[in-house]
Amino acid sequence: MTETVRALVLRAFDFSETSLVVTLYSDRLGLLRAIAKGARRPGSMLHGGLGRFSLSSVTLYPRKTGLHVLSEADLEDGFPGLGDSLPAYFGAHYAAEILLGMTAEGDPSAGIFDAALSAFKALSRGLDRDLALFRFEAGMLFHTGHLPLTGECVECGRALDRKAEVAFSAWSGGAFCPACDKPSPEKRVRAKTGTLALLGKFAGAGDMDVSRVRIPAVTRAEMRAVLSACFRSLMERDLRTARFLHFSAPSPRKNDS
Repeated sequence: MTETVRALVLRAFDFSETSLVVTLYSDRLGLLRAIAKGARRPGSMLHGGLGRFSLSSVTLYPRKTGLHVLSEADLEDGFPGLGDSLPAYFGAHYAAEILLGMTAEGDPSAGIFDAALSAFKALSRGLDRDLALFRFEAGMLFHTGHLPLTGECVECGRALDRKAEVAFSAWSGGAFCPACDKPSPEKRVRAKTGTLALLGKFAGAGDMDVSRVRIPAVTRAEMRAVLSACFRSLMERDLRTARFLHFSAPSPRKNDS
């Protein structure tokens, strides 16, 4: 019995002279690894739908163990804009590394799929890369149950002063108010409470139009530091692709505003 799902292609490797092994994140089955037999043959109907960072409708024969067997791949969107901009391209690599590191086979999430798809679309359209990734990362934290507390002290539970700068601890899952911010060997991130509140808004706004959002450079830097700390704590390592995020994010295109 076959299954047909919509899937983002995260990886594709040569398996033999004629076949590919692909890693996908799908809407109904989540993370998948499959073999596409004959995909490398000239004229194969499979190859066009298996380009890296593309969205396709794929049909496969599920397997309880090992690789699934992919029989069809119809391209829906190749996200051509990712190839026009290094910041967007590296942003897609960064999102893919988070998807691969934070999800497991057999544990699907429609929310994660939608968050990733929205990020790829925004990046391909040339929208603000930072905001596209912030929305995606916040969504990942929310849908995996790791979104930190953003409005109250993680220690005493009191509401944080709206205009205060607080110490954020990814390991503790939130920020400390000044009274609870005791010396610690952990390197905590200093951030305004407004930045943390914005993180909560990103997490709950999967359909947010990032082309209409404007945040200052200081807030961007704090948001990046907070999110990097979260994923470093969860994945127990620095993301390899994070070093490429220093490339300037593209300005929104006029026809997308």
